[in-house]
Amino acid sequence: MARNPRKAAFCRILSATLTAHGFEEGDGGRAWWLRSELGDYIAVNVQSSNNSANVVYVNIAVVPKPQLEYNRWLARRLWPDNEAAAHQGPDPSIGHLSERVNPVDAPDTRPWDHALHTVELARHIGALVARDLADPIVPRFRRYLDRDMLLSTLDRMGAMAGVARWLRAAFLAETGDVEDADRVYGPADEDDENQARQRQFLREYALAHQ
Repeated sequence: MARNPRKAAFCRILSATLTAHGFEEGDGGRAWWLRSELGDYIAVNVQSSNNSANVVYVNIAVVPKPQLEYNRWLARRLWPDNEAAAHQGPDPSIGHLSERVNPVDAPDTRPWDHALHTVELARHIGALVARDLADPIVPRFRRYLDRDMLLSTLDRMGAMAGVARWLRAAFLAETGDVEDADRVYGPADEDDENQARQRQFLREYALAHQ
């Protein structure tokens, strides 16, 4: 649990709500995740501000299993001595459709951040954030654990077309279909290092699932 008493009070309220909705708790009571049958996650965390000890952000995102596996795969290649990075858990920072939870009726708050000046205020803001997580945010994110719903949502967001293509290919690779995964991913820019890595991962991931 967070050592700062204001953050600890805030996180305890979020934890009670999220665990009641089936989430597991991790990272000392500052992170939670809900896993689907396919291994995809809804990830939530409380992020501390770099500028103030009492300011936090609440992040939520969907982390598909292949995205998590890709990040672990990449970490093993970029930082071979960093075991923690190679075994990282689901985190909103690597997910998609990410949001910051910001109740419109939270007091003394700017967009997306929550200033926890006292324990009492931390509990009050925590209750508002927990309320919004319980309904409508977590129910909406549960729908994204349906991969067809996730992909159709990404398809409707023009800027996310590349992400949708990448995930479609990754979901095919997860079935062991190397050729279809490669076809759906499409031609990669030879000078784009990220695309080259993703294509290599897709091939290795597909072969591992045959």
